[in-house]
Parts: sequence; structure tokens; C-alpha cells
Amino acid sequence: MTPDDRTCEAEDPSGTGRFLDRLLAGTGRVAFATDERGRLTWWNDRLSAMTGREPVRLDGLAATGLFATDPTECRDGLCDAVAGDQAVTLPVGTADGRGLPHEFDGTAEIAPGGGSYLYVGRPSGGPPRHEGDVAADPEASDVEDDSDGPVRHRRVVETVRDGVFTLDEDWYVVDANRPLASMLGYDRSTLVGKHAAELIAPDGSIERARATRAALDRGEVESWTVRLTVVRADGARFPAEVRYGRFTLPDGGVGAVGVVRDVTEREEREARLRRRDQLARLNRIGDAAAAALDPVLEAGSREAI
Repeated sequence: MTPDDRTCEAEDPSGTGRFLDRLLAGTGRVAFATDERGRLTWWNDRLSAMTGREPVRLDGLAATGLFATDPTECRDGLCDAVAGDQAVTLPVGTADGRGLPHEFDGTAEIAPGGGSYLYVGRPSGGPPRHEGDVAADPEASDVEDDSDGPVRHRRVVETVRDGVFTLDEDWYVVDANRPLASMLGYDRSTLVGKHAAELIAPDGSIERARATRAALDRGEVESWTVRLTVVRADGARFPAEVRYGRFTLPDGGVGAVGVVRDVTEREEREARLRRRDQLARLNRIGDAAAAALDPVLEAGSREAI
């Protein structure tokens, strides 16, 4: 098997690798799977790009080789990510020699590419966590057959700590993970069955969502990222970045799967930077005006004397 065949149907019959690729695309997340010896069996494009490693150099690489830290510390951290319910921070070694801290969650026995362990990492200091964010929980699924693709996908979704949703062809919520339910202030059972329009503010966000859906339905794009104002159960609103794409449902229908990121802190930070820049421009204008007036005032003073 070649590295480029990692997520082919023969090696990934559940489609978990392709599901992860689509789910994580554009989110800034890195993901990889390892066998019991800790060697890579699958990875997403983001990890390859960040580390600057071609697939042939990632194939079978010890996972410790991905990180800019002591191998023993790395092994212990990855074990803790799988065994515990807390994310573990490890620095991913980048192509330019830096170590970028990422918070990793891990889970066992749902990994693509024939692996035994799956790890998903997000940049430290990324989107805020919400109460109720947890690592993968084998009891989280209502489906009992652990060999079934939907169960694998549910467990993968629970490993991704951002809000994740699946919509049916009519854009009703058919599945959502606990971080999303917590983010929106709903129980998961209450959130499932709601129409997407019920969760989006009527401030132009619905129109943007419909436009992106139309582009997806026409096949113009495979995925799309849009900024929407999302409405919580209590009526409060917050800005969110939503990335979603077409997804084939278990019944053969075509819906959408997506990731919701609360960008409140990011937009507040950007607003502070804009205000700072505006203030700096005003100060420069004031300084320039003062410098231009100084000769005039000085000349006036001499004449007065």
C-alpha cells in the first residue's frame, strides 16, 4: 500500500479517513492515526503541510517524530490524550523549525488507515471551549453496532472539540456533538430535529447560508466557509465561522456536515486592533498638524515680540 492510498476504500471501508478530511478541512486542525507501535498509518493534509513532510516521509514515521519535544514526554502525552478526558498540549514541529503548541485529544479503535489510535489537535489558544466539551465517549452513540460507519463517525465527531453538526437534505439537524449542543445551550436530544434556520439570526445570516447551500447543491463547490450570527437557546447571539460541505448520509441521501467555531474572542480582538490603529492614525495626524503649526506660531510670537 502506498501512502497516497491511505484512505482508499480497501483500507478504510468505513470512510473514516475521508470523513475526517472533509470535516477538518479549513479548520486548522491536524489529525493523525497510529498503530499500536506508535507509527503513523494515516494523517490529514494539514499535518503534512505544517510539518513540511511528503507522504512518503510520513508513512510509518514514529509519532514522536512529529513533535519538537523530548520523545519520552511526547509518548507520555499521547498516552494521556487517549487515556484521559483532558486535552494534552504538544508542540508540532513545523517545516521552518518551530514548535507550534497544539491541544490533542485522542481515542482508541476508531482510527482510519488500519490504525489503533486517532489524535486530533487544534492550535493552543484557538476557539474557546464550552462547558460540556469532552473527549470521545464510547457511550455517546445511540447506535449499538460498533462496527457500523455512523458509530465510528460519531466517535470521531466527539474527538473534535469544536461544534460539529450533520444536516439532512432539508437541512434539519440529524446529529450534533456535545460541544455544539453546549455552545448553543441545548441538550443534544433537543437540538436534533431543529431546522438550521432556527439557529441562525435574521440579520442577513440566513440569506448567506442559503446562498452557500445553493452553491453546494449546484456542485459549484465541495465546501464553504461563511460567517454567521448564531442564536442560542436563550436568545443570545454570537458570531460564528461555519464551514460545511456536502455529505452522503447513511440512508444514501445527501446532506451537509460542518464545523461551528465561536469567533467572539477573535472579532473582539480584531476590533481592539482596529481601534488601536485608528487611534494611532489620529495621533499621527495630530502630530503632523502640530508640526505644521509650530512655524506659524513661532513666527507669530516673534512678530508679537
